[in-house]
Formats: sequence, structure tokens, C-alpha cells
Amino acid sequence: MQIDDLSSTVYAPELHDGVECRSVGWLGRSVPTVGTIAPIAIERLRILMQIAFHDEGDLGDHDCEICGQFSDRGQLWLEFKGVRYVVPAMIVHYCEEHSYCPPAEFIEALHHCSL
Repeated sequence: MQIDDLSSTVYAPELHDGVECRSVGWLGRSVPTVGTIAPIAIERLRILMQIAFHDEGDLGDHDCEICGQFSDRGQLWLEFKGVRYVVPAMIVHYCEEHSYCPPAEFIEALHHCSL
């Protein structure tokens, strides 16, 4: 499923009633922004997977539409300065295997939030 980065459109909006949200990393079949992110950002994403993973049971499994070689389920929610960033659990795969570079706003939130 593709959702533009920093869009207020989110997957499973019923989970976010009354919360200002921005989607990050819902790539679909292509990588909109290619680049390299710092290893510390990948490590923080892995920590986020441990503490902010959400799978309400109805989100379903998703295959990577880019390579078809990876499957995962669920979302990560990063709360920072009144915004909830809604990120697919596959984001580490996208960054490591497909050189996806999340938007600077999200990377800043990732570096400055308390994990």
C-alpha cells in the first residue's frame, strides 16, 4: 500500500481518532526517496519496534511490493511534538534493502524522541 510521506492519510485510521498523524514509509511498489540513513537511526527504528509496535490483529500480513522477498505486519507509532508518525513495521527492511530514506522531519523526531 502506498501513502505519500508526511500525508495525514493513515492505514487503519480508526486506530488514530482525534490524533494528528503523518504517515511515513508506506512505499508500495517504488522508493520515493533513495539515500542512506545513519546507523543510529536504524538502531532507533529497531528500538521503536520493541516499544511502539502495534498490531490490532486486523492489520494483516503484507509482502514487500518492491522485492516480494519479505513479509511483515503491524505499525510503529512515534509520538513527537503532538504528532503521531505512523510507520509500517517493514521500514527497517525498506531502509536496509531498498535504500529508502525517510523524510528529514521524521528522522529528526526519531533522533529527539525519548525511547
